Amino acid sequence: MNKPYERTPEIKENLRSTCRMGPKNPNWGKSKSPETKAKLRTTHLGSKNGMWTGGQTIVYPGYVKVLSHRHPIADGYGYVFEHRLIVESIIGRYLDRKEAVHHINGKRDDNRPENLMAFKTHGIHLRFERHCSILPEDIIFDGRIRDH
Repeated sequence: MNKPYERTPEIKENLRSTCRMGPKNPNWGKSKSPETKAKLRTTHLGSKNGMWTGGQTIVYPGYVKVLSHRHPIADGYGYVFEHRLIVESIIGRYLDRKEAVHHINGKRDDNRPENLMAFKTHGIHLRFERHCSILPEDIIFDGRIRDH
């Protein structure tokens, strides 16, 4: 008796005759015309793609990433954490990689300016989270203060 996952010779032959892969495919070895290549390049990009999410995505721990190809710390797909972009727009410069942004209420997808703080290093950020004392000059941006 055959195991359910084994393919019998009849099934294998049926698959070979119906699946036109490799040399059996009528388009085997043929290249696409420059017009077809150009059309494929433009029809599947950005908002024309069926999987387009508006340039935003949510990553595992709950952070929101935004499409920003030219940003200096964009990932390989061109996305940057939204909270970093918001702080950068307020302070008027890019944040360095070592600078950390903190969500005051702990909700990682709440990127309102009044819910964000930026620190000079991740170590200072951790000290702040552990309720240890930090110096005011260690804070780059504090959303709790309205006069920025």
